Amino acid sequence: MPKHVTMTTACPDLSLVTVSTNEAHLVRECFASVQRNKGDLQVEHILVDNVCTDGSADVARAENPEVVVIRTPQRMGFAPNSNLGLRAATGRFVGLLNPDTITHAGALQRLVTTLEENPDIGLVGPRLLNFDGSVQLSVRRFPNLSSFLVRRTPLRSLARNGRWDRRHLNSDFDHMRTQDVDWMLGAALVTRREAVDEVGILDEGLPLYVDDIDWCLRMHKRAWRVVYVADAEISHIHQAVSDKKLLSRNTWLHMRSMAHFTRTHGMRQVILGGRPAA
Repeated sequence: MPKHVTMTTACPDLSLVTVSTNEAHLVRECFASVQRNKGDLQVEHILVDNVCTDGSADVARAENPEVVVIRTPQRMGFAPNSNLGLRAATGRFVGLLNPDTITHAGALQRLVTTLEENPDIGLVGPRLLNFDGSVQLSVRRFPNLSSFLVRRTPLRSLARNGRWDRRHLNSDFDHMRTQDVDWMLGAALVTRREAVDEVGILDEGLPLYVDDIDWCLRMHKRAWRVVYVADAEISHIHQAVSDKKLLSRNTWLHMRSMAHFTRTHGMRQVILGGRPAA
């Protein structure tokens, strides 16, 4: 026998990045559901510990002893935390998975299979469900000036559930059909390495929110399809913190992110909305 044997390990099928900021109570079921429902997929699950004091890493290890834990030296926002995980990921496909999600049977496999079978798709997202089983309005149209005014100014008290609010929420969307979309909530998104290499990781100039809109828009600009996969189901607690109080800190952070988004993509995109021409 040779004295030295080199062992090679195939890269995982899928790397999932989950960021916890003292969310151990959610991390447990999130990680357990991935382990229960990953099927034959080789899944690398990465926990980014955002200066947690509640034992999030220990909880994740209890559900998945092979979890990769990355501890941040200081409290950071969602985009820089997620990027730490995306840079460390070794899977053929990489994804973001919020701690407040529960993965259903077959969901991850359907997302991966959709990417495998369609090389022109850059990013996919599942059908998100509320915890009562109802469909979450997670598929949105790109924002325009009208939707911003009715969502982020005092006009929203008058325009709630009106035409422009319904447009932004895409409330007439057929959630039972797999199809190309503008963008999806970043609670659960999976992309391919080639797309990330071309488009880049999340924009760290966005202090909070809008990173999912920006990522999907950059995919479209590089002619990568963004696709909603109807038969992949993941439950999600959508807290919508910035919607609950007009002048909260989170609302101001949202507005700062929209200002950065405008500087990045131009006033025409923000005023008109819509997908860029391929």
